[in-house]
Amino acid sequence: ATPRVGLEKLARTVFDKHTSHLTAGKDYNPATSGAEWWTLVLDGTDDVGLHWDRDYALEGESGILVHPHLATVTYLTAVGGPTI
Repeated sequence: ATPRVGLEKLARTVFDKHTSHLTAGKDYNPATSGAEWWTLVLDGTDDVGLHWDRDYALEGESGILVHPHLATVTYLTAVGGPTI
């Protein structure tokens, strides 16, 4: 799909960067591959806590845990917690 907003364009650019040396259909399945983005606004007292990204819908439907093969975190401020 064509990116509609700046954050979608950024997510697409990151995905394209990490797949540019791969052959679609051979090295990865473009029908089941892509990028996800989301935002989180916190104040000084909020705490996200340790967690693992995964497909929560698939987990809820089947109990199968699927995690991203690659993840990146971009902070748009000078404040941000550590990422493992």
